Amino acid sequence: MISVGEIAKTVRACRGIAVFKNLHHEVFDGWRRSSTYTKWAVAIALCYAVFFSLYTTSVYYSFKNWGSDLGKYVQAFWTTVNEGTLFRSNNHVMTANPSGSYFGWHFAPILFALIPLFALWQSAETLLIIKSFAIGLSILALYLLARELLKNEGKALAVAVLYALNPHLLTAQVFDFQEQCLLPLFLFLLYYFYLRGSALGFFAFTLLSLSVNEFVPLLLVAFFAGLAISDLGLRKALSRKLLMEKRGRWLVAASLISLSWIFLANAVISSIASVNLSEFFLVPVRAGEAVEIRKMAPSEIVATAFKEPSTMLEALLYDIWGKALGLLLFVTPLLGIPLLEPCSALPLLLYLLGTWITASECAYRFAIHYPLYLVHFMYIGFARALRRFKSLSELVGAVFVTTIALYSFSWLYCIAFTQMHPSYDERAAILEQAVSMVPPNASVLADNNVFPHLACRSNAYCLFNETRFSELLKVLGGLDVEYIIVDRNWGNAWGGGGWAGKLIPYALEMLRSEEYGLYAWGGGVRVLKRGYSGDPMIFSNVERYNFHSLIIQEPNTACFDASSESGFVIAHEKGCGAGAIWSGPYTTLIPGKYRAIYRVRVDGEVEPIREVLYVDVASHYGAKAYGGKSVFGEDIPGDGGWFDVVVEFEVKEARSDFEFRGFAKSDLAIYLDYVLIQRLPEA
Repeated sequence: MISVGEIAKTVRACRGIAVFKNLHHEVFDGWRRSSTYTKWAVAIALCYAVFFSLYTTSVYYSFKNWGSDLGKYVQAFWTTVNEGTLFRSNNHVMTANPSGSYFGWHFAPILFALIPLFALWQSAETLLIIKSFAIGLSILALYLLARELLKNEGKALAVAVLYALNPHLLTAQVFDFQEQCLLPLFLFLLYYFYLRGSALGFFAFTLLSLSVNEFVPLLLVAFFAGLAISDLGLRKALSRKLLMEKRGRWLVAASLISLSWIFLANAVISSIASVNLSEFFLVPVRAGEAVEIRKMAPSEIVATAFKEPSTMLEALLYDIWGKALGLLLFVTPLLGIPLLEPCSALPLLLYLLGTWITASECAYRFAIHYPLYLVHFMYIGFARALRRFKSLSELVGAVFVTTIALYSFSWLYCIAFTQMHPSYDERAAILEQAVSMVPPNASVLADNNVFPHLACRSNAYCLFNETRFSELLKVLGGLDVEYIIVDRNWGNAWGGGGWAGKLIPYALEMLRSEEYGLYAWGGGVRVLKRGYSGDPMIFSNVERYNFHSLIIQEPNTACFDASSESGFVIAHEKGCGAGAIWSGPYTTLIPGKYRAIYRVRVDGEVEPIREVLYVDVASHYGAKAYGGKSVFGEDIPGDGGWFDVVVEFEVKEARSDFEFRGFAKSDLAIYLDYVLIQRLPEA
């Protein structure tokens, strides 16, 4: 017999189905009634989110996340979910912050909201997808507020498309993961609800924006001040009349909340770290002919500005042309129109006051994730300023043309720059195999690009910054890891090669100490295992070294070359004279017979019997040569294209200081694409 309780459950279930059906019909009917422009905005936002979810995860699978951010966030989320710590990452362990908590560096409570999503799928892919959808949905949020402002859906869609095409947004999108990716969405929705007169929405997204980062409150105060000046007038904004307006009261209350948030953030950070690490700025100070980089807190900067104004002037003038160029490229594509609005101009001015006195090139050139602090203010100001112009269509068209003209080089550069091209090639397969060799609970030290794949454990480490790493060793009393994974494709023995490759000198030191043995070798990848003394596993008999891993001798440089494999070459330009062009990378080779193939190009006419270039293989820091070859004029192709110079040699005992050098013997332009090392099969 059916009980009354079962009947009640059935009724409630039917009601739930009915509510779901009604909601489904409302959403479907709303979509059907929406305009074509709105449908396009939704489609663009979703396509953006899906495309960059696929793209950034593909870059991750390709082991091409060269920054340290992705790995540290993965580890911070993993330790929070699995060990109950407060976003602990080994990248943040130092004397002033021995707990390694991210909240000892930055106050970002919004990260708690992402924990459930990460808990469902504990991997770097989760964070990359969150970032892609957050920025993708901000396109739709901008369309909604622009539509509210301009009362023209076509122009609103154009503003949203301009935002989606912004290469500053693109560079921020493809650079690892940061909580700042949520800021454009929150700011756009904050302003949207401000326009709609919704106090609940306005204050809710004010709090969400504040929860992103402790640098946001001051930018918000500047934004609110700009809105008060624009919407209510300067006189009213500076008088008690401001409080007589409903929106004026909102802006005052939101500003007070933002200022209070600064004290809350500093209190939390200071309770975890003995020094408020987030307050330090790297300020360039001239010491005679040299420039010394000092760490200063904001209070020190203010005191120095009063006591030593010349010091602050020197800091402002440091790389002044680079700062000016960064600002010009940031504001010019929108024709500087956002600067007509105080709500855009004031946050930008405040940002410049902080970044133009620092030596942080990424900050003042609006690179990597730094555009996420300001790009939303620029497009809000742009949409607001458009209301002033009568010839709206012509103006938006001019901005489109300017944007495309100025940004076309950036887009082409991104397409040609193979460093960020996702490709699951032999190198990626070898790195994946190297990662799989490390047991789940084993401790491991790895390069930046490998670390995110190992970060779902508390005993994984990476060496992304020598100073931070030395602080980590100081706190831990040394580092005793079972495995070390090195990607030799992106660095050399002196720690060069960009953000990756800094682990190489440390790994070589451990290998030479005989504390670690070479556990696996090949394809530019090395796996070291503590206490191992057997023969190494061979991943691949082929290795490739390009401008990242070789050492470029002055006055030679690395330059862009679309005809090369990596997009860049080592260039010995005409006029540099004879001498060394490149050396390194001081790599480890195991016993066997090898072939070194130098892919070079020579520009200019030369006599057939004249020596142009000499390449060789050496160890013992150049003291022992294993073979070399001279290139004469008769060896250079008539079409001026790339050609191979081959040197065969034999290694009888393993060493870790092999280099493949190139010497100019003439004044012609000489370019190196890469050096390919092949370990030949035994007879």
